[in-house]
Amino acid sequence: LDAKLRLQTRAEIAQLHQRLDATMIYVTHDQIEAMTLGDRIVVLDAGKIQQIDKPLNLYREPANRFVAGFIGSPPMNFIEGRVDDGHFVSDSVTVSLSHAPRQGPMVLGIRPEHVGIGTNGTSAKFTLDLVEPIGNEMFVYASAGTNHLVARVAPQELPQIGSPIPLKFDAEHLHFFDAATGARIGYGVQCLGTAFLAAACRGRRQAAALHITAWLLSLAESLSPSSPSSPLVPSLSARASPYRSVGFV
Repeated sequence: LDAKLRLQTRAEIAQLHQRLDATMIYVTHDQIEAMTLGDRIVVLDAGKIQQIDKPLNLYREPANRFVAGFIGSPPMNFIEGRVDDGHFVSDSVTVSLSHAPRQGPMVLGIRPEHVGIGTNGTSAKFTLDLVEPIGNEMFVYASAGTNHLVARVAPQELPQIGSPIPLKFDAEHLHFFDAATGARIGYGVQCLGTAFLAAACRGRRQAAALHITAWLLSLAESLSPSSPSSPLVPSLSARASPYRSVGFV
């Protein structure tokens, strides 16, 4: 389907779902479809469950670097470095931290909408590489050393391509990931590192939906028989769920 027809079809499926009031399992490789059609999503990588949560929670509170980079377009920016003495330091970027998660090597993550043009606690000489104006917003691509960032900003006048540009990070939306495991530091359950399951049930259909969900999860686990079952699986079936749509990506 072309982009316009795909958008129209997605809206019609959502309306059909509401009208039928039925549990649905939706299979897609499009993260936008999973986010917009699913009430609950299970993110899988190579048959292993990475995270189970509501769509916006996956976006705001990713369990690990895989989930953070897979959800969102453009994806989250990542900078490898370390935290020392209240600062995150990489080869070309230094960020002042009001609260350091811990000392040592880690990966800083920040979404494009939380990168702005200007200065604050970010210290780096970024170079403007590319600008993509798309009407109501623009994507700004910049680099500093080996680090490449994308910023989502309002339309505005910018320097010429190749010129220096100051970028600032929103300190309230910084994410930190373990450099070795990829797990997000501070996340309650440590997950590991392509598919979605958006799950939801209502009324008498709940039991049947959970049986289907359990079967699908078992099938996913069978793709990686040497891997232990995720401790997150029981939490899906044990919870009284208000959700009512299920979809794999």
